[in-house]
Amino acid sequence: MASLIIDVDGFGDQLEKLADGMRRRTAKRMLTAGAEVLTEADRAEIIRGRHVRTGEMLESVRMTEIREGLDGAYTYVYAQGEDSRGVRNEMKNQIINQGYWRKKGRRKVKKDAYVARVQRDAEEKVRQAMEAAYEAETAAGGLT
Repeated sequence: MASLIIDVDGFGDQLEKLADGMRRRTAKRMLTAGAEVLTEADRAEIIRGRHVRTGEMLESVRMTEIREGLDGAYTYVYAQGEDSRGVRNEMKNQIINQGYWRKKGRRKVKKDAYVARVQRDAEEKVRQAMEAAYEAETAAGGLT
């Protein structure tokens, strides 16, 4: 008669590592899919609002690297980097979004709260993209 010996502790650790790897991979694919949709919506809204002068800010809208925190994995989508004059694209984005008024120079940038509009309008599309990525990942892993 043959006997089979299984290291239960080692097997449990291997299963835990496998599950953790699948969770991280699935979260990464879901966040990437949602960020792609949000990036395109953000760029489309910048063009619609005629906030394109050189196109540098438009091209700088992208997602950050995916990080893990206490609440899980996360990423941000915003205008990153600087333009050719050294002005931060995020600052230009914030001025457009909140408006700007300088008394002496009488310079005024009209407020266009497009960031909230993008988030509201793209929410359903982002959710659908993330669900599709989840379904594809779980189907590929044989979980459905």
